[in-house]
Amino acid sequence: MSREQVAVLAVVVAMINGMFSPSLPLFFFANAPAWYPALLPFAPDLVVYCARILAATTTLVLSGIPAALYERFARPDPESSLSSWIWTIAALALSWEAVAQFVGLLTTPTGAAG
Repeated sequence: MSREQVAVLAVVVAMINGMFSPSLPLFFFANAPAWYPALLPFAPDLVVYCARILAATTTLVLSGIPAALYERFARPDPESSLSSWIWTIAALALSWEAVAQFVGLLTTPTGAAG
């Protein structure tokens, strides 16, 4: 896979974490008055939407730190995709529970009660 394709994979993993993260209520809904913009109405559906975007963005930023450290200290070839793979693996590590929940959702038969 090319460097760009692997980076897109990291973004997809971060989006899955934003949608299915089990820590979303704990970290984002409980602290919504601290991060939620005052100019928006405090509607629950809008808070959920903004919290999911914030979770995905936070996952993407935090998972980029190991890749940035690798590029800083190892100075790889510009054509190397290893730093993108490090970024994707770090995103998967941060999104472990959300990805498991997403895969469980995909493997559940249609119409099954659960």
